[in-house]
Amino acid sequence: MEQVMLGRTRSLPSLFLFFGLLFIDQFSKYFIAQIFPHWIVCNASGPWGLAIPLPILIVFAIGILAWMISIQWKQKHLHASFLLIIAGGTGNLLDRIWGGCVIDFISALNFPLFNSADIFLSLGCFLILWSWFHRWIHKTND
Repeated sequence: MEQVMLGRTRSLPSLFLFFGLLFIDQFSKYFIAQIFPHWIVCNASGPWGLAIPLPILIVFAIGILAWMISIQWKQKHLHASFLLIIAGGTGNLLDRIWGGCVIDFISALNFPLFNSADIFLSLGCFLILWSWFHRWIHKTND
């Protein structure tokens, strides 16, 4: 039965986690904007400060998210990693659609400002890289 469903047996928990992460991201931005409005930075540029027009950023983000959703079911061992990336990407995409910029508010030393969606994205990417490295190590030791 699980073969027929193509790994979709975890759909409900995945949707719950996705919407939970999305809520955390959007609520944290709203909360900080209400309590500490001077911490908020509206980042209208693309990732890493790239000057990319907003419509192109939105179309590109939707394309990447659609691709990530389509492949995440095939990569069962990376399911949580993809879920973090999809939730973070969706959070930042919603910011761009609703406000024309991504709301950043976390500052760490000399690192660029970021938000909870960026943390989800980074954690998901780190977990994928760690998984690839772990598999590579085991493959070379066999």
